[in-house]
Amino acid sequence: MNITFAHPEVFALLLLPLLMAWLWRRYGGENDLQAAKNSLIQRFRHPWWTLFAGAKKSAVKKVGDPPHWAKVLRVAILLALAVALAEPGREQVITQKKVVHSQHQLMVVMEDSVTMQLHDYGTPDAPQTRLDAIKGALAGLIDGLDKARLGIVLYGDQAATLLPLTFDLVLAKQTIGRIQPALLGRTDEAVGEGLALALRQPHLNGVILISDGLDRPSRMPLLQVLALAKQNKVPLFAIGVGTGGGYVAKTAGLLFQPLDPAPLKRLAQLSGGSYFGIHDNAGLHAALQTITQRTGQQWTKTQTRREWVSYARWPAVVALLLALVYIGLGLRWATRAEAITDAAH
Repeated sequence: MNITFAHPEVFALLLLPLLMAWLWRRYGGENDLQAAKNSLIQRFRHPWWTLFAGAKKSAVKKVGDPPHWAKVLRVAILLALAVALAEPGREQVITQKKVVHSQHQLMVVMEDSVTMQLHDYGTPDAPQTRLDAIKGALAGLIDGLDKARLGIVLYGDQAATLLPLTFDLVLAKQTIGRIQPALLGRTDEAVGEGLALALRQPHLNGVILISDGLDRPSRMPLLQVLALAKQNKVPLFAIGVGTGGGYVAKTAGLLFQPLDPAPLKRLAQLSGGSYFGIHDNAGLHAALQTITQRTGQQWTKTQTRREWVSYARWPAVVALLLALVYIGLGLRWATRAEAITDAAH
């Protein structure tokens, strides 16, 4: 570890003890331990104490030079302070990669059967249908895309391409906003046909299937869809909505029953994609964000910056501890010196 000092000029403070020693020898004076000892005497005794006691000498007594341990501690404290103020540390280079642009080519395959009208999203006070929750999440997805081509396929008991792959994301957002329930029938057996329509688009990064599971068997075998996805090397990402608990409200004329997401899970996993079981709006947004992070092409820019890692706190702590030891031992030494001096007189 290569440790240097940010402010090496601070080491000039080490000349301070030499200056203090010269001044003390030139002009005389008490050292700090003598001053501590005499301050103790003056604190507890009146200056005329010796007169009342019949003594001929002053109560303020001069003690000898401080012991060697005091000199060593002074040097150690000053050295630790100088090292702390010089700020030892090391300079590290931090490299960060920032995404400049990302490009996606995604097809969204949406179920639009009658079960998408169930109000099991939102809150009990403000319930929201599955379809409205999906439309809101897709609008948020479009707002977060950088450079992208997006297409939309809708399916019920029939399947149709609402929007081929396009760079016009404003048009894609408008198209999603115009989707109404059961445009292509009340059931969902055209899921395979919808996926096949999406997989016809060239140069795809992925296909996002948004469904509440399979109520009826797919008219087009899902194994055939899987073979087509593997042939084109396109992963399938399935988002199962409303497959768990929620705030299910009764809908007139709609018989609700739990739907089976297992075929969609296998389809996503075998194609190299993922399955997401989503039960709330936040989960929808998070799933779509995860998919965009796993797909597409990204252009990054590498940035480097230098950062100083300081270790100054360690010598500062050492200096503080040494100062506390010095003060404690100094007071004890001054007190004992006073007691010895009184006993001698």
